[in-house]
Amino acid sequence: MIKDLLNKLFNFLVQLNKYQKMFVVSFFDTFILFFSWTLFFPLPLLIMTGFENNLSYYYFQNYSWGYLIANVFYLLSMYLSKGLKEIFRDFSLQNILPIFLSSSIFVFALFLINISALESNTQTYILFIQCFASGSIAFSLIIFSRLFFRFFSVNRKNKAIKKIFIYGTGHAAIELYSSLTFDNKVSIVGFISEDQDDVGRQIFGKNIFSLDEAKNIWKGNSTIQLYLASRSLSEERKSQLIDLCVDIGVKVKKISTYSDMLRESEVNLTDLTISDLISRKDLDDDDFDMNYLNGKNIMVTGAGGSIGSELSRIISKVKVKSLILVDISEASLFSISEEIKEISKQVKLFPLIINIKNYERVNDVIRKFKPEIIYHAAAYKHVPILEDKNNYREALENNFFATCNLVDSAIENNVEKFIFISTDKAVRPTNIMGSSKRMAELYIQSKSSDSGNTSLSSVRFGNVMNSSGSVIPTFRRQIKNGGPVTVTHPEIIRYFMTISEAAYLVIISSIISSSSEVYMLKMGDPVKILDIAKKMIRLSGNSVKDENNSQGIEILFTGLRPGEKLYEELLVNEKDAKTDHPKIFIDSSSKKIDLEEFKQIKEDIRRSLSSNNLQDLQTILKEHADYVIDNGSIDLNS
Repeated sequence: MIKDLLNKLFNFLVQLNKYQKMFVVSFFDTFILFFSWTLFFPLPLLIMTGFENNLSYYYFQNYSWGYLIANVFYLLSMYLSKGLKEIFRDFSLQNILPIFLSSSIFVFALFLINISALESNTQTYILFIQCFASGSIAFSLIIFSRLFFRFFSVNRKNKAIKKIFIYGTGHAAIELYSSLTFDNKVSIVGFISEDQDDVGRQIFGKNIFSLDEAKNIWKGNSTIQLYLASRSLSEERKSQLIDLCVDIGVKVKKISTYSDMLRESEVNLTDLTISDLISRKDLDDDDFDMNYLNGKNIMVTGAGGSIGSELSRIISKVKVKSLILVDISEASLFSISEEIKEISKQVKLFPLIINIKNYERVNDVIRKFKPEIIYHAAAYKHVPILEDKNNYREALENNFFATCNLVDSAIENNVEKFIFISTDKAVRPTNIMGSSKRMAELYIQSKSSDSGNTSLSSVRFGNVMNSSGSVIPTFRRQIKNGGPVTVTHPEIIRYFMTISEAAYLVIISSIISSSSEVYMLKMGDPVKILDIAKKMIRLSGNSVKDENNSQGIEILFTGLRPGEKLYEELLVNEKDAKTDHPKIFIDSSSKKIDLEEFKQIKEDIRRSLSSNNLQDLQTILKEHADYVIDNGSIDLNS
């Protein structure tokens, strides 16, 4: 009965947040100090006076203030020495020091505060003995409480269901170990270090293993997990470790962010993200200077979409003059607006429902709100939908003609910079969506010859992880449902980057842009979609179903969809020019079409859409956008 109650109490305590834990420990220690003080101050005097009321009141009045002030000094010392949280961590000899120091401060504070009321040296001697005895009892009881907590926690670990290896031996690893000490669902086997000088040593009684030693223990043990807690771990090495764990069947977790850990002195673990699987690193505000945006009016179109919303979040953290959010979806616009209001209370926000295909509406808004920078992220992008004979027109209307509207209005209203968000599907496109984006790029380049004070540029990059319509959320949902996981082709490859990385690089591109450039973001090596599917299945704790395993999750090949490539490209030709940023390049080979000629091309496209003449449209796109027509291309007769 008592053990069950203690278990419930401990489960309750370990689930509290940092400040709640500190309050509990402060309250508990205060109770012990009060008990110890009572034994040697009010209680003996009250016994001597026969508990006479007047004298009782006198003694409490004179001695209570001394206790209260000394208690405050104790708690302040414990807080500064981080002793208030040690009850929830691995308690060792090192942890005794802050308690001893704080107890000593309590004793001397109690003595110094009360000494002024004494009348003789004999009383001084007695007072010192009282203070010392009170502090000694308090120190002993506090140490005992910590040891009891530790003993009880270790005893509970006999029922652990997970065996944990911690990769790393530095500060992060120590903090992680401390945070896991009282989790009765885990048993920490030891640490892993690739420094041979560390191997064979111990931390808190736990062995430090080499990676090879750890691998031998991992094999055939489904309960083992690896927690990554090395701040110096490179992306390449992390990727190798993850691949190793995928092959062996070891589940991997990581510390969420080291900056939060250092700031909050608390460790939070998280599952691996797709960025970990393909070695992409998020950028943040510290990676570059965004002061260029300060004091400017900035407009983001498609603000409710994946890239548009991330751009809006980043920009809202900067001291911009105003942020104009443009989207045709009321629900998406409301969602990002409310989110930004929580991020920044100072940003001047204008959420606007606009159909960017309407030039008059677009021009009125730009003229009224006077944005100095426009990030144009609004687009239709889902190839299978836009390849449908009932939808292909919208790809041209929204991605091409609407972009022309925005560019023309930006020039007319002397917008400082206009940045168009393009895609790798614009390079030798095999679908109408990619062709519409490529034509928009070409228009921007052509228009730059007559752009006045307005800088026009495009930013081209590949797939964004976890964006709407991305393969990653689809795989995650399919795995959760038990499969099958659908892949179009076993050899299909794609470039990937995180949403945050893409958005930050777009902003950097806008800062360094001059005019008419097509910027390409460094995507790294392409990744097989099949490999991603396998990794996600295995890291979820499942296995891949094949001829040797009938119990896993099946991977089903569905065939390439209309307009879909086996691989995507970033360059029209194999040429590029470097910029000041290592992850941003310029497509120096991209052709430019004379502006007057382009006006005619626009009219030809408009005419073919009006007459629903797909053949003429495909001919135009083939000639100017390098549109590749194959058996999978859209056909009105199908």
